[in-house]
Amino acid sequence: MRFSEKPRHLLQLPSRFLIAAVVLVAVAAHGGEKSGTIYSGGNIITYKQSDGAEVSQTVEAVGTDEHGKILFTGALKDVTSQMKGSYNQVGLGGKTLIPAFFDGHSHFVQVAYLPMFADLLPPPDGTVTTIKGIQESLLAYARLKGLMTVKIKDRDWKVVLGNGYDDSRLFGDGDSTKVPQGHPTRQQLDEVSAALGDNDILVCIFHQSGHYSDCNSAALNAAGYHDQTPGMEKTGNPAGGTIYRDAADHMTGLLGESAHIHMLLTVVPKIDDKTLVDGLKLYTSQGFTTVEDGRVAPAMLARLAQASKDFTVDVVAYPDLQMVKESFDANPDSLPVVSRGYEYYPHFRTGGVKLSLDGSPQGRSAWLTESYQEVPDGEAKDYRGEANIKEVETLKQLLIWAYGHNWQVLMHANGDATIDQLIAAETAAQKKIPSLQSRRTVLVHGQFLRANQIQPLRYLRVFPSLFPMHTYYWGDWYLRIVGNGRASFISPTKAVQDAKMMFSIHSDAPVTKPNSMRLLDSAVNRTSRNGAVLGATQSITPLVALKAMTIWPAYQHFEEQTKGSIEAGKQADFVVLSENPLAVAHKDLICIQILQTIKDGTPVYTNEDTVAQSDAKFAACQAEQAKKKVL
Repeated sequence: MRFSEKPRHLLQLPSRFLIAAVVLVAVAAHGGEKSGTIYSGGNIITYKQSDGAEVSQTVEAVGTDEHGKILFTGALKDVTSQMKGSYNQVGLGGKTLIPAFFDGHSHFVQVAYLPMFADLLPPPDGTVTTIKGIQESLLAYARLKGLMTVKIKDRDWKVVLGNGYDDSRLFGDGDSTKVPQGHPTRQQLDEVSAALGDNDILVCIFHQSGHYSDCNSAALNAAGYHDQTPGMEKTGNPAGGTIYRDAADHMTGLLGESAHIHMLLTVVPKIDDKTLVDGLKLYTSQGFTTVEDGRVAPAMLARLAQASKDFTVDVVAYPDLQMVKESFDANPDSLPVVSRGYEYYPHFRTGGVKLSLDGSPQGRSAWLTESYQEVPDGEAKDYRGEANIKEVETLKQLLIWAYGHNWQVLMHANGDATIDQLIAAETAAQKKIPSLQSRRTVLVHGQFLRANQIQPLRYLRVFPSLFPMHTYYWGDWYLRIVGNGRASFISPTKAVQDAKMMFSIHSDAPVTKPNSMRLLDSAVNRTSRNGAVLGATQSITPLVALKAMTIWPAYQHFEEQTKGSIEAGKQADFVVLSENPLAVAHKDLICIQILQTIKDGTPVYTNEDTVAQSDAKFAACQAEQAKKKVL
């Protein structure tokens, strides 16, 4: 008999101790060195790569070895009989064990930077709903944390930064039924530096989309952006970017795309290794054990590799392709080392490269074939956004160069015109290079993907990584700026599923927080903040959404042989949930809590709640969900 009386005794503890004593601590079944662990006593959902989209597999028990590999799955008696030597016994207490979440797309380094910025997010993730609220948050952060210092052209500047403001959620008095105030101006941000007692303090805030900066006059000048004044030439728009100006041709303070990126690189201080490593805690608290950085500066790769010795989970990075090409043209020895495995660093690899082909749909810079229903101030009535790379031929040549190195390419494409461009360039590149389809090119976001573009993507074997969280965060805004028809088809997950394609769903953190249950909820329910259901025909089942968060993004990243499902031979990457997402009411998915995240058999996050506290939180959330009206 391999079970000691000790774990049996613990399994009989009162429920309020169950999570702390049993779920969250591996209990030794025998003394001495342990050779593995058995998980049992709950709902264990395994799903396999070979399963159909709607097929769910469950088992009684999972056995792992001391190295964090899965050995056996099946009936408890069978797993028990197959385990060799002594092992630990983990009782799930009726909770649910599933494969850990695999990040379909986000920006890990930017997430790690968040503690360095004032939080300007609107509800429910933050509190800022007015421009005055932005100013107050920046001042409060500067006075609490102090000013940071950044060196620009051999001069040290004091800087205060904020992140996450959303112009579509800024209302003069917080009343969301009114017209938004728009982006803050440089003069309004000048008021912040003046209140801090120094007009030379650099003040910049970054839009929630990640595509815009708003900066005060001092920051604009320090970055080399100027109005036309005596003795100083006006700064023109950089390639692929915009310096926004008012009717009098003066800079407003708003910067878009490459102009924003230049500002970001100018005013943001370097991050230290501890802050970088700590950035993974937000992911592990949400059940993620593999994390992507989907557009990192090439110079950051060495830092990530160095810091990875302290990573608790795996990170896959994709440097910006255009930056990589520029570095290569200057120095042919500067190419990144791209790998599909972790042979160089245990928890880090460079997975390929990234291209950003257009802007933000909620920021109205995504490139569309039909004009926006409500255009930004100062734009013509037929405004459709714009491409970051103007010519298909230019994109084709970049793809051919990357594919020539056997690199996987991620392409950010939100607007349907941009996706047309992607399809044209990818088609031309595949004609040029044989066997290109094996590289698993990824369409990132695809917010305004048209129905007639899905089959061409399937033919080209382009993998869609979609972003249905937009239905919650910006669904109400889309109804206004593009109308019901296009808004109801954003991130069309069901249409892609019906085309028999695998896909992933993602948070694009820090655009939204890597909230796994919000990701699951939005893909299943597609309900906006105001309660509108945005395209009910594009809802997917909880099982399909879970596969789009586990086994399918594992395939997307060439890791389906080792991750994404609970199968013998794979890594013991698990997440323990407070409820079974396949059994609760769909409206209550958002109420499920992450109890524990396990990487290679070792807990990397543990919820401190007892069972009673967890159950009470779920019940309270259920009650709140019941009050909400669905429009």
